Amino acid sequence: MNNFSVVILAAGKGKRFHSKIPKVFHKICGRTMVSYIVDTVRKLNPHRIIMVVPMNMKPDIVGVDFVTQEEPRGTGDALISAKPALEDVEHILVLPGDVPLITTSTLNSLIKKHNDNSCTILTMVLEDPAYYGRIIKNKKEVVKIVEFRDASTEQREIKEVNTAIFMFNRLELFESLKELTPENAQKEYYLTDVVGIMKGKGCKIETFIVENNIEVTGINDRSALSYVTGTIEKRIIKEHQLRGVTINEPVAIDYDVKIGRDTVIYPFTALYGKTIIGEGCTIGPNVVIIESSIPQGIVIKPFTSIINKR
Repeated sequence: MNNFSVVILAAGKGKRFHSKIPKVFHKICGRTMVSYIVDTVRKLNPHRIIMVVPMNMKPDIVGVDFVTQEEPRGTGDALISAKPALEDVEHILVLPGDVPLITTSTLNSLIKKHNDNSCTILTMVLEDPAYYGRIIKNKKEVVKIVEFRDASTEQREIKEVNTAIFMFNRLELFESLKELTPENAQKEYYLTDVVGIMKGKGCKIETFIVENNIEVTGINDRSALSYVTGTIEKRIIKEHQLRGVTINEPVAIDYDVKIGRDTVIYPFTALYGKTIIGEGCTIGPNVVIIESSIPQGIVIKPFTSIINKR
């Protein structure tokens, strides 16, 4: 499927972060949380990547078209804000801006499952579904999504839950968005409510269950930010190791760091920014290098700090 665009919902404030910075623009390994999602969806070759952002926010992300949500009135309203930028596609992939572990493979599988559906929801199954929105089904057919705050005791027992990642038929989506109301505990326009509206119109709605729940870990507070950061750090370290770098953990390595083969990184070393380490170097232990270039074969002694040296 080629005729689709991506919408990343990034206008939420993230109240549990207690920060002046919108949640999805907090950094993980030197890059904003939402930039990981942009990199992932770019590999899908969509027609456009659109990001809905708050007023007065102009992120420095290449290849993305930005749309402003003037007031934070919920995810449904955020998607309505993006409508003028979506007139030239048949389908829309919608993601929240706080799931940086999502993979291209999983999104490709969701797109394939979508096929002739009006809506396909990426879901996960949890033994303890906690505060996630519940997927309400009649046999295999999706009826609606109910947010935890609005769910009955019986509905809260359902283990298949919403990940906030959807594939929609554009025309059917925007026809149904017209009927959204803020009649819920939060008094917001929930995008999830559009599923029930579409079902009422006779639309075909299915789910695709993610294989690895870690991919759809949402970052709602700084504890979750720490957990996801640890996961991304492990991915970064493994990639360097597979390219011939010896890394003795614990270390901290930003996403954009480059390290030559046969270099050895000793414990409690931190490599930040766009640092470049040449081949055959020995770094540490207890070294900090920020935005610097280290020629090949250099030994950096323990307890050394190098900042902005090119």
